[in-house]
Amino acid sequence: MNITNNVQNNLIDNEHFQKYVLYGCKKDVEYWDNWLLDWPEREIEFLDAKKILSSLKIKSIFVSAEQYEIDLKKLKNAIDNSGKVKPNYLRINFKCIFKYVAIILISAGIGVFSVFKFSEYEADNISTSRSFEKSNPKGQKSIIMLPDGSKVYLNAASSLKYENDPVTGNRNVYLSGEAFFKVAKNENKPFNVYSNGIRTTALGTSFNVNAYNDKEKVTVYLSTGKVEVQSKEMLIYLEPGDGVSFNTKSKKLEKVGVGSKNILGWKSEVISFNNDGLEEVVKKLEKWYGVTINVEGVPKSEWNLNGEFEDQSLENVLNSLKYISLFNFEIDNEIVTLKF
Repeated sequence: MNITNNVQNNLIDNEHFQKYVLYGCKKDVEYWDNWLLDWPEREIEFLDAKKILSSLKIKSIFVSAEQYEIDLKKLKNAIDNSGKVKPNYLRINFKCIFKYVAIILISAGIGVFSVFKFSEYEADNISTSRSFEKSNPKGQKSIIMLPDGSKVYLNAASSLKYENDPVTGNRNVYLSGEAFFKVAKNENKPFNVYSNGIRTTALGTSFNVNAYNDKEKVTVYLSTGKVEVQSKEMLIYLEPGDGVSFNTKSKKLEKVGVGSKNILGWKSEVISFNNDGLEEVVKKLEKWYGVTINVEGVPKSEWNLNGEFEDQSLENVLNSLKYISLFNFEIDNEIVTLKF
């Protein structure tokens, strides 16, 4: 029996030790400071256990005592199987509703296809400039300064065209894909974003538009200010925190509840999965990392994934996912194969 590992594991499993490390509760701090004075020979195990727990960021835990034990085993297995390289970042997102899956995200260093950072691009700022176009391939994001002073965060696999209407003076943007806009205020020149059948109009505000051509729905989320979203049949005004969804097939435009983190996470290098099936996961990974993913075989169970990866390489993401849905994968340049 390895006594050192046993002590370390017992400390990690101890609820009061977890509170001491993660939350710094006064009573727990006093207790463990005294414990270390009584057991100085355990300082190495103590510090190692503290280091491991300190790397944990627990976002939300809604589990029963029974499910907690199951998820804890998953965590231990993930740590045991992470190889010789110790994980320097762990995030756990447990949500036990029907077939939702607990995703354990492990970062064991930098792997291939790291997250692409935003590249900055400045359009012609000459006042006479009337049009500007920019496209991002898969795996690339950019920050764009438009001629009117507005700032655009353009997501991967997205493109926009900016035009300054010479007659009305209106600022018009035609978007395919996803972008977050910080609009320079000009009450005399509305800022219009046209995307897959709807128009979003603002004067000076910030909002997100998701309008990929491979999706049936276009979504708009308002962060600050006020905007109006209009289809041929309907007009909706948004307040901060509101969202709308437009179905490109039924042409239905309606207000929807959305979470800002899920909507805007991509701006902070966070890729989110929201009850996503295998097909949707593959699409997101392809756009995010600029790869083509082929799937061989069929998963043993349906994928309903919830969770997020912050600033992670593709290799780390796939290594984490394979713990919850057994598969192997190969990365050959820009071609990725998932084998079930």
